[in-house]
Amino acid sequence: MNELQQEDFDAAIKSFKAAKVCNDIPAANDVDDKIVEAQNGFILAITKARDEAIKAKEDAEKARDEAIAARKELEALTYISNGQDKELKELFKEAIEWYSKAIVIFPDSMSYYEKRAPLFMHDKIKEFEKAITDYNLLIKKGDKSKQAEYHDKLAYAYEQTKQFEQANKNLELAVATAGSDSKDIYEQKLDWADTRQQAIVNEEKPELLDVPVQISIVNKNSRCSLEGLSLKIGNNSFRLRGQSFKINKILPGTYSYVIVGNANCNLGRYKVHGKGTIKVVANSIYYLNVQIKSSSHPLFGTGNVKAYLRAY
Repeated sequence: MNELQQEDFDAAIKSFKAAKVCNDIPAANDVDDKIVEAQNGFILAITKARDEAIKAKEDAEKARDEAIAARKELEALTYISNGQDKELKELFKEAIEWYSKAIVIFPDSMSYYEKRAPLFMHDKIKEFEKAITDYNLLIKKGDKSKQAEYHDKLAYAYEQTKQFEQANKNLELAVATAGSDSKDIYEQKLDWADTRQQAIVNEEKPELLDVPVQISIVNKNSRCSLEGLSLKIGNNSFRLRGQSFKINKILPGTYSYVIVGNANCNLGRYKVHGKGTIKVVANSIYYLNVQIKSSSHPLFGTGNVKAYLRAY
């Protein structure tokens, strides 16, 4: 009985079987019932032990998988951080390499493709076919609210590879998927497509270089309102007012540019400065991006903003 109460079922079964063959055992006894009870307890104990072992194994596998996932996520985030650092230093080829390493780890993370795709189209890279692959993937699996932007950038990549029919299809899709705040920009790009694409075809012909053209510049950063910017393109100086403006009678070609002025952003007022190169093509729209680089106060910025122009 003690063995049964202590759930030592194996010992209890042996004791009850031994008691059953004793000469002095009463005729009326419950030994058989006790043997069955002990046997059932033994089975339940084995089943419980098995279930606990299975659960312990599952818990260990889950903990291992979570550790592997956490390690992979940390590794990918490190690659992204390295890529962003290289991008800020304008080491775009190295930035692409770091972003690509993160994509190998998480090939379904569309935010990583969003970081890499624009760099393929940078003036210092110009790997437009790779940009086309990335943006087509983003259109299929990326942020649905950014479809117009993806189509617009894909159209630019197709134009640069002289796939004009496909470029126009993507511009039409950009118009169709755009919000009210950007539809007119894409419509203007579509209206200018033939002229702009003809200029790309003929850009090596010197006789076209003495024909003044018109371009547009649009503030792309919704968090910063620009005011009183001065833009110097080559030897031409312009005073830029508002968030969208046109520049008339500038000759096609590749120029250096300098931007200075002010920006009112979400976290404060900043001085804007920037420089680089711009390739002027007839009837093109260039996005003016501003990127906060430093701030003297964590909440109310009074530091500097880096500005740059991009033709997409």
